Amino acid sequence: MPVLVGVAQYVGRETDPTAAPDPVTMMADVATRAAYDSGVGQGLFAHVDTFIQIPLAYRNPVNGAALTAERLGIDRRARVQNTGGGGEVGVLAANHLAAEIMVGRTEVAVMTGGQLWKTAERSRAAGVELNWPDGGNPVGTDDQFAPADPDLPRDLLSTEAVGRTGEVRYDQATSRGIFTPA
Repeated sequence: MPVLVGVAQYVGRETDPTAAPDPVTMMADVATRAAYDSGVGQGLFAHVDTFIQIPLAYRNPVNGAALTAERLGIDRRARVQNTGGGGEVGVLAANHLAAEIMVGRTEVAVMTGGQLWKTAERSRAAGVELNWPDGGNPVGTDDQFAPADPDLPRDLLSTEAVGRTGEVRYDQATSRGIFTPA
């Protein structure tokens, strides 16, 4: 069964919106702290084969996943995906990554996301324009991660490791040495 091995969080308390980190810096810093929390450190990003970014509330950079992946030094051959929005998208993305690991399509994944509500509100109130980065190299970025099926991403439904009902077949996972704890 896939396991989270590194986690981190940023809680911004800046009252001046220009002192808050831009979205890419914020997510790259948090991902780096999570990499160190895992015990691997910065070298983790050389092994990432899947990177998923959940859109930021109030400010989502164009190709934000590509921008963050580039900042982290994630290999350009990795799958880089932006998710759709919504209240449960983080859970859906985590389940997607778990299923990808179980069927062998992913070995090392990083998922980022956050919200910038307070910074955006303070910026508006102060009449301050925040010049945060946009762009990112779309090569290798799959902007189509927003599955219509709420239980399992569409592309997983056709794999041999997923039954017709969308349930993960654990015999496929155990054949890869992945076991559910008793």
